[in-house]
Amino acid sequence: MHIKFILVILIPLVLSIGTIPGLPFDLFQEADAKKSEGNNEPGRLAIKSYGSANKRIVCGDKLCSELTKVEATTQVSSYLQTPVIFSEQNVTKQVTKKSSFPIDLSGQNLYGKTLNHLDLRYANLAYTNLRGADLEGVDLTGANLQSSFLYNINLDGAILKDANLSNSKMLRAYLRNADLSNANLSNVDFRWADLTSANLTNANLQYATLFRANFASTDLHNADMVGVGTTTTNFNDCMNHPDCLKYNHERLLIRP
Repeated sequence: MHIKFILVILIPLVLSIGTIPGLPFDLFQEADAKKSEGNNEPGRLAIKSYGSANKRIVCGDKLCSELTKVEATTQVSSYLQTPVIFSEQNVTKQVTKKSSFPIDLSGQNLYGKTLNHLDLRYANLAYTNLRGADLEGVDLTGANLQSSFLYNINLDGAILKDANLSNSKMLRAYLRNADLSNANLSNVDFRWADLTSANLTNANLQYATLFRANFASTDLHNADMVGVGTTTTNFNDCMNHPDCLKYNHERLLIRP
């Protein structure tokens, strides 16, 4: 009895389904077109609409507001053969984060930056662009500046004791009264650099380029200068090295 009653109810219902008109296919196409329209669609927030307008709105698999975060981009440097990672946000975070020791700014673009308020002891600055940067008086004890671009940098009075500057470009750099004792300066390009009164005790200067460099009144005690050409270097009144004695002796001989 119950089965017959159910069948009586269901059979007309099933038959009525065939009478419902089908949804037009154009409706789906129109919906897809609306979804794909860009930022100019009225009343619609596109994926590229950033800021508070997209707060709590999902763009793909994340909140649209999250897309405002700046991510580091890879750039190929013209002066280095390796990629340089540049992120202004990352640099700002590093240089203001006093709790981080040592600081790692390797591969960063610090062109023209003022960094003389930082503690850069044992910092990693390898493959870094420090052209025109101001590091006057900065303590860079044990820092790694290997293969960095230091053109026209201001390192007057800086402490670079035990630092590694090998293969760096230091053209026209200012290192007056700097402490470079025990530093690795091998293969460094010092053309036109000013190292007046710098301390180069026990420094490794093997095969460094000193063309037109100023080493006046520098202390070169026990400095290793193997392979260094010094014919155009100013060693006026430098101290504690055979090259100093030779240079100053020749200067006295030609003095009128």
